[in-house]
This record gives sequence, structure tokens and C-alpha cells, in this order.
Amino acid sequence: MIRIIYFVFSFLLLVLFLFPLACANNPSSPSSSIATFTSTKSPTSTQILTATVTPSQTTTNTALFTNTPTNSSSNTPINSMTQTATATETDTQTLTSTSTNTPTNSPSAFPTNTWTSTFTDTFTPTATATIPMGIFIQSGVQTMGSGIFVFANLLVNQTREGGDLVILNIPNGSPITLSCGSCSPSEGYGYTGPPNFQPAGNYSMSVSTSIGTAISAVVSGPGGNIGIDPSGSPVTWLYEGNADFLQVTSGGVTTFDSTISVGPDIDSPFSMPAEAYPSSGNYVVYVFPVNKTFTFTGTPGAAINSFFYAADMKPVSITK
Repeated sequence: MIRIIYFVFSFLLLVLFLFPLACANNPSSPSSSIATFTSTKSPTSTQILTATVTPSQTTTNTALFTNTPTNSSSNTPINSMTQTATATETDTQTLTSTSTNTPTNSPSAFPTNTWTSTFTDTFTPTATATIPMGIFIQSGVQTMGSGIFVFANLLVNQTREGGDLVILNIPNGSPITLSCGSCSPSEGYGYTGPPNFQPAGNYSMSVSTSIGTAISAVVSGPGGNIGIDPSGSPVTWLYEGNADFLQVTSGGVTTFDSTISVGPDIDSPFSMPAEAYPSSGNYVVYVFPVNKTFTFTGTPGAAINSFFYAADMKPVSITK
């Protein structure tokens, strides 16, 4: 009996001793320690896409316009005529497109596009002069050396018919009849020779054509005693015109033109601006006192833009 009790007691002690050791070595057993876990996940990346598109577009437009210019020159102070011109306009258009695309997980996202445009216009006008119907005459008389130069650009109903009677009435002496030469489209009526131009003398032009006559108003010859101070200014003449002007040249280059810098008519005495003589050297001053009329009588008279003028002229050399 005592042996049985001793065996049972020994078995209990063995169980109490081995059970804690078995629990300590069991990996599934709970523990009081804290475990740390680290997880790395790649973030969503943002991608920027840039696209540049440069298309080229060329358009051609044709515009039709009519203008009436006034053109001034040394030989013909006022030369007005109606011009009809056809202009061809070429537009070159360059479009630059920049696209910025930011991808997302949303299928509804769209890129943003920005356009800039540049235009270049080139005009190539072609002008043709329109001559009026009727008697169209542009004419004049002016000093030339020891005599005069006379011209008459005469058209009848837009053609040069030839055989017309063109006469310059002068202050003293018989009227001068102008000749036509070949009477080609590029050649008008003209005369060169005596007498000398007479300032303050009365001049007029008359023509007789197949459709009638045209007679200019009388104009008084301007100019006379044209001179310039040795210093280069002022410039003087005796009798005023209504379209007086002058030009200064040096070595074939125009340094001053009063019609551009001052206006269509200057008066004596005229003070030359400093810009006329930009540096030391030799200059020639061309002085043109001009008297001009657009008034004609006769039947049917002269067409619009017809004129007649009388002009004195003298070149004067200056050294600065």
C-alpha cells in the first residue's frame, strides 16, 4: 500500500516538473514580447509626357482694291491718276501644340493642350493706271540751258491718236507748235529750243483734237534770279509759284528733298536745315520754282487730273 502511494506521488512530481519545460519550447505558445513587422510598398509614380506638334498651313487670299495716290517728282511736281491694283496676299500660319499628360488610375483623365499661332503676310500688288476718257493732257514748260523744254503727254479717249494741234502760248513772240515725232504710246509732243524762259511772263497750253479742244488757264512764270548764300543758306528767288521745291545732292545721293521734309510748296527766302549738308564736301542744290494749274476751258475741255505748269530751274554748287 505504501509502495502504491509513493509511486503516485513520484508521478505527480514528474508531471509538474516537465510540463513547464514543454510549454517554454512550444513555438505556438503565447509570449509577452512585442514583434515588429516592416512592409515596403512602391508608391504610385507620376509620369509627365510632353509632345510637340508643329504643323504648317499656308493660305493664299486675293484682294482687290482701288486707290487714288498723289505722286510728286522733280520733273512732274504733281502727277495724280486713279489706279486699280490687284494684291495677292500670302498668309503663312505656324501652329505649335504642347501636350502635358499626367497618368492616373482614373480612365477619365485627358491631357491639356496649348496652341500658339504666328502669322506672316506678304503682299505683292500689281497696279495698272486708269486713264480717263476725253482729252487727257499733262504738260509743262521749264528752263533748259539757254532755251526752254516743253512737253505734252496727250491722250484722246485713252489713245495717242497723232496729228493733234498742240500749241504753247508764250509771253512774247509767236506761239510754239509742238511736234509728236512717232506718236508712239511712250512718246508725247515736245519742243526744245529758244526763247529763254521768262519769269513773270504768261504761259498757257492749248490743244485741238478729233473730239474738241482744251485750253489751260494762264500761269505766270515763277523764279528769276535764283541764288544761294555761299554758306549754303538761305536760298532765294524773285517770283513765287504754288509748288516751289528744292533738292540737295552729293555724289549722286539726295541728302534733302523739301517735298518730303517740308511740304509741297516752299517760299523764298528758304532757310536750309542742317540735315541738308550732313558732312563736309561738295553739294549741288537744285531749285525749282513752279506754278501749276489744273484748270482748262474749251469744248469738251480737259479730263480730270490734266495739268499745265511753268517752272524756272537752276542748279547751284556749294562746298561745305
